[in-house]
Order: sequence, then C-alpha cells, then structure tokens
Amino acid sequence: KWLREMPVPRASTVLVEDIPLGKNTDEGLKSYFDEEVFGKGVVKTVYVVKDTTDLSTALQRLRTANEMLNIAKSGTSRDAVLKAIGGTSTVESALLAGQMAAQQQVETLKEEINKTDALNLRTAFVTFIHRRDAAIVMRLFSQSDREEINVSLPPAPADIIWEDFLPKGSAQVQHARESLGYFFVALLFVLFVPIVLWIAAIARWESLHATFGNVGFGQDPFAYAQEHYPEQVALWNGLVGTVVLTALMTTVPSFLMWIFSVFLVLKSYTHQQLWVQNGYFYFLVVFVLLVTAIGSSDFGLLQTVTFLVRNPLEIFPRLAE
Repeated sequence: KWLREMPVPRASTVLVEDIPLGKNTDEGLKSYFDEEVFGKGVVKTVYVVKDTTDLSTALQRLRTANEMLNIAKSGTSRDAVLKAIGGTSTVESALLAGQMAAQQQVETLKEEINKTDALNLRTAFVTFIHRRDAAIVMRLFSQSDREEINVSLPPAPADIIWEDFLPKGSAQVQHARESLGYFFVALLFVLFVPIVLWIAAIARWESLHATFGNVGFGQDPFAYAQEHYPEQVALWNGLVGTVVLTALMTTVPSFLMWIFSVFLVLKSYTHQQLWVQNGYFYFLVVFVLLVTAIGSSDFGLLQTVTFLVRNPLEIFPRLAE
C-alpha cells in the first residue's frame, strides 16, 4: 500500500551511487540508462549531486555577517563599545561591506556550481518516465549484485541528510570513521555493564543485604529494616530498580543517535532512527532482561558474578529462575 500510494515523481525516482567517473554528469548518466541499459529513451531527468562544501562555508559567513549587522543596527550611539571603535555608523558601514562581499561570494559560487561538472559527485537522483523502468533498474543494480553502480529507493526529500552526500575523505578514512563509531557503541555497552549490575544489586533488599552485609555496624541495619519495616522494604524491591534502570535507559537513544550521526553515513533521518531503534533493542534485551536477571540474585552481586565465572553453563538455569 505504501509503495502504491507513493506520489510522483518520487515513485519513479531512484538514488544512484558509486557512478563511474566520466559518467557522473547529467548528460552522461542519462545516456548510460537510455542507450547502454534500455536501448531507448526512458529517463526523464537527472540531477547529479554537487560538492557544495565551499558554498556551505560561504553561506555560514553570510549568516554571521547578517547577524552582526543586525546587532550593530540595534545598538545606539551611547553604547560605550561602539564609541570606542568609531561609532554606530562606522561599524554599520564596515559590516555592510562585509555582508555585500559575503553575498557576492555566495552568488559566484552558485554560478560556478551550476556551470561546471568538476564539482559533480558520484551520486545522482534519476527520474524515469515510467515507474516500471525505475523498478527494473533497482533490481538490475541492487547493492547485493555488486554492479558498477548501486541503485536504491531514495529517501523522502524532507528526510535526506544532504551533508552525508558530501565527501568526507577517502574510502579508507570513511571506513576508519565507521569502525570508530562501532567502537564507541561497544564501549557504551561495556560502560553500562557495571552501572546496570550495581542497579541490580540495590534493586532488591535481599541482594543489597547479601552484597554489603552489616557495613561495619554492630547491628545489621538491613535485617533490622526487613524485620521492622516490611512495607518499606517491599516498596523498595518494587520501585527502586525499575525507576533507576528506566531513567538510565532513556539516555541510551541520545548516545546512539550522536554516535550514528557523527561517525556513520546514513543519508536519511529515517535510517538514523532505524539504527537507533535496532541498537536500543539490543540494549534492552541485554541490560533489562539478562544482566538484571543475573545481578538481582539473592546470593549477592559479587558472589553471583564469581559463581558464573567459575561455572559459565549455570547462567541458563539462573536466567530461567
């Protein structure tokens, strides 16, 4: 239903990646599909993605110049700082000149990008006349086929992360960035283990008692509380672990989103959300189901971990309990 209701032109548009050099132009890619693949005119429009790194920098300078000019216009001649540097009119004149120079640079770069093919990247959006041809191309050049180009269904226009289409170094650099991202995910897992085990240790009063003993007092405060305040102990067992673990786990998606957005090239916010969802699922399985089941044992946290290290196969009956 989702595919049938997809609006035009998105329904007949594909995302083409890893285009060979020399074919990464509007005319070259159109000719490739029309002549080499189909042998007839099937392509309606081709838009090759451009390298707009310099333009993005120039636009940032223009935004900064506009902000500074607005700040200067909102000041008064009585402002001590403005007087010290020559007064409002002098500052406005200088900032206005800077704004005009930044605007001129932006226009020049836009014109250069539109005219030259030297800034073309190896990615393009191709719209076909008929939706059937777009489906055929996606089957012919799917990523699993390892053809000279990769064709896939493009994200929705509002969902695209355009910065991920820009070059971020060589393939080796990008591979290193992805490996570093996976390392941070693994590190997040490792750092959460002792925290969640500690939460599991304090989640049940019996486990807290077994782990910390009488903490050096003459009378055991845990046994005393369990004997004289059973309602409060039951409230502790029912709420503390759940509340603390839930609050802790709510921070995981933020960490995962930061890692995936910085180190991985996913090209759409939907893919980012999917990666976060998958990663968060494994976090919940490991830390909410498995680790807490082991750590909340009445034998005490340290004793349970020591026992499982010596008898690894006992983890299964322990989880079943």
